[in-house]
Amino acid sequence: MAIPLFYANWEGYVKEVCQLYLEYIERSGTKSRELKAEMLGYLWSPSLKPLAGGINFEKKKCIAKLALNGLDDIVEFSESERNIDTISNLNFYILENISAADPHR
Repeated sequence: MAIPLFYANWEGYVKEVCQLYLEYIERSGTKSRELKAEMLGYLWSPSLKPLAGGINFEKKKCIAKLALNGLDDIVEFSESERNIDTISNLNFYILENISAADPHR
């Protein structure tokens, strides 16, 4: 019984630490241009989701607008982006994906 209990605590700890880190970035007043590419991609994930079905001229224009207009914005993650999904199976591969700022991969 100790192993499932330890695992549940570990998984909860990882989720909490990641959420606290995202909240820290938000509270620090960081601008989007100051983020590494991985974190900026994660921040823009909700905006880029509709563009995933192939890139035509309109979609390219949306990406360009997002990049030009969003770099000086203060970082603010959506509620869904703050929810770290460990897929109820926090193993090394999933922890590595979370650390790479892409827990939905």
